Amino acid sequence: MGGKGVQHGARETGLMWLGFAALSVAFWWVRIYLDRPTGAISFAWLDLYQYVLPAATFIRDELQAGRLPLWNPYQLAGMPTAALGMPGALYPGNLLLLAWLPAERALEVSTVAHWTLAGGFTWLFARRVGLGAAAATTAALTFMLSGRILSGAYQHFVVTTQIWLPALCWTLHGLVSERRARWALGLAACLALAFLGGYVQTFLYSVQLAAAYGVFAWLALCPAGSRTRVLGLAAAAGALGLALVAPQLAATLEFAGLANRGLDGIPLAEASRHAIAPGDLLAGLVGALATPNRSPQPYPWLVSLPALALPLALCALLARGARAHVGFFGVAALAAALFLLGPATPVFAGYHALPLGNLFRFPVRMDFVYVFCCALLLACGAHGLCECVRERAGRGAASVLGIALLLGVGGELFARSRLDITHPVLTPPTQTFAPAFAESARKSGARTLLPIAPKSGTRERVYAVSDYEPNLPLAYARYFAPRAMDRWHGQLGRREELESRRLLPLLDRMSVRFYAAPSGVTPARLRKLTDGQPSAEQPPLAERPAALPRTYVARRVHVEPDPERARAAMLAGDRRDVVVATAIETGRTPGNDTATLLQHPGWQATVDGRPSPIVTTNLLYRGVVIPAGRHEIVQRYHPVALVRGALAGAALLTATLCGALLAQRRGRLRW
Repeated sequence: MGGKGVQHGARETGLMWLGFAALSVAFWWVRIYLDRPTGAISFAWLDLYQYVLPAATFIRDELQAGRLPLWNPYQLAGMPTAALGMPGALYPGNLLLLAWLPAERALEVSTVAHWTLAGGFTWLFARRVGLGAAAATTAALTFMLSGRILSGAYQHFVVTTQIWLPALCWTLHGLVSERRARWALGLAACLALAFLGGYVQTFLYSVQLAAAYGVFAWLALCPAGSRTRVLGLAAAAGALGLALVAPQLAATLEFAGLANRGLDGIPLAEASRHAIAPGDLLAGLVGALATPNRSPQPYPWLVSLPALALPLALCALLARGARAHVGFFGVAALAAALFLLGPATPVFAGYHALPLGNLFRFPVRMDFVYVFCCALLLACGAHGLCECVRERAGRGAASVLGIALLLGVGGELFARSRLDITHPVLTPPTQTFAPAFAESARKSGARTLLPIAPKSGTRERVYAVSDYEPNLPLAYARYFAPRAMDRWHGQLGRREELESRRLLPLLDRMSVRFYAAPSGVTPARLRKLTDGQPSAEQPPLAERPAALPRTYVARRVHVEPDPERARAAMLAGDRRDVVVATAIETGRTPGNDTATLLQHPGWQATVDGRPSPIVTTNLLYRGVVIPAGRHEIVQRYHPVALVRGALAGAALLTATLCGALLAQRRGRLRW
């Protein structure tokens, strides 16, 4: 059972998939449609309604318009959607569902489907390890009904990434034990889907555990004479997976070099926040953590295990044929547990010192690795107990015990798991903007300062400033505050900021014409603070005619390479003056020239049909030098990194396939 594992037929596998699909649908129906949760204004609710749903709505709108969702002009000053990762703009599941279904319905279907995949892949892997059907199902239920996987109902980018961990282990086992090319293809596909799912931190953790398991399986399961072939297949799988994600990877790396988080890493003190307390970890190990009242938070609930977890894990060594796997997952579970404790042990600090280890924060995000490893251990214990009973009392008694353990673990998990936060299929978000205002704002190109309801602009296609985006351009942060913290997420418009009036010159240059009131500011007070007029539509309560249009002709150009002095020069000069980092050739510009915005999707410019360089002006904006006279200026978002990534991926894919065909002709490759 440590080699190819238990052989199971297509009928058993088909019944397994149907069973997990039925369970996922039943769980969703009971916890959403029967329980009808109403909780809101929590961490999970904010993620769902103010990030996931607006991003899904935008992706759907772009697909309906016949475009890939590459650039979002309605967020901040415009954002490269495909480079952000978390929206999952290039994830095949999102593209397929959002092309046909409304956003809230697509999220519902996707969540249920990914719960099914979490259970199904865990079952397939456990069976390959050598566990019986009941034990494998116990492992699957422990993982798919865990707090972290269930929280995918609210944090969609989590579930679309983490459920591929058991799939990676399953394909790696198949590759090592059978040494066939089809397993390399499966591994490549799982790697690509895990990355495109969008949550880079948990993708990294999944790959690290899968790589450790691959080394273990290569040493423990692979015959010495076949190890070179396995290495070749694994390399081919890695190359093929890289080829499949190359477009988004290239765009993501390009953006990371310009983003506020970047690739410089996070200090240990900040990275260590949100760890699991030792007492909570122990309580979760014995199923003693209380179910949360309002959300998948607080974090300890995410590492809660069934009450039988520890007794079954202690029996894991009884599974004689899987003892090597028991050793591996025992060590992995212990390492993950120590990682979850954060600063309470040296493990997290040691990981932080490794390459790439300092890019992310919150030790709790290793929770799914811990739960997955524990699920395999308790399943090994269930299998070992059943083996002992079968030897002493026969197959029938062993089957009864296996089913009893399965029902005990699964029933407990189902009974105590809850979804207390509402979902858009039950409670669609209220419209922030009146339809007439939204249409007028889109046509005018004017932006709105919206200190409430992040991503409303994205959802309702209004150019909104102030948002929540964990990863945004560093230039945007420094535009508003030269010494802004790297972890600033783009929120603007707090009461004290408006009352200080320091934002007005900056927002004027950003074409922010409409203002909504933050908490504690009356409409009359808001109009006084902004020197504005009453707006025609709600919720914008003030309209500031002094704001510059989205496009205008600059009167004078100042050269200042230093960012802080450039910002000071920008604010000291006339509003129609611009500051650039390097000298450019310009002519005398009459003060009454005008420009009309016709189309502005993004980053490459043509003047009268001829390419023209884009000049960064006022630290943040795009400028084009034009001669005197009437001209047509077109700017388009043409992501060069994504195109180059696609070309590089195509070349890598071609080379990999050619190598495979050559190996097959020489008889060195079996499908």
